[in-house]
Amino acid sequence: MGPLPTLWASSGDQNLLRTSILTILTEIVTAVGTSSNDAERVHLQVLPLVSYSTNKNNKESIYLAEEGYLLWKAILEHLTVYTTNIHNLFQNIIVTMKSQDYEHTTNCVTLIELYLCSGGTNFMNSYSNEIANAFALTINNIKTVRQHF
Repeated sequence: MGPLPTLWASSGDQNLLRTSILTILTEIVTAVGTSSNDAERVHLQVLPLVSYSTNKNNKESIYLAEEGYLLWKAILEHLTVYTTNIHNLFQNIIVTMKSQDYEHTTNCVTLIELYLCSGGTNFMNSYSNEIANAFALTINNIKTVRQHF
């Protein structure tokens, strides 16, 4: 695990290499599983990479988002503690859903389900209105598109 974040930082705009790093990290997160000490340490190291790769404000997210969502999913599936960093990262999903980019809708819905299971009341108190608004926007846009055909 050690050299991968450094390799990421030095890879600049080499998105193919960064995609490979995200894939390797997904495998590492899965292999570590829920071993409490190792899982928390690994999650802390990879969350900034997930944040970067799934942030619509980064032009590289076009290339990195799919692998970033898979890594994010692996983290949530092997989560031992629901942290503030995990909680705050959810903003990337809200931004994606509101951007009317439907390419990642399935990933977003899967992550919402995992957040509901891991974040519980804390998650719902913070994000329920934003999730409802994002879904309403999505549904309205789909209706509008269907009416044009």
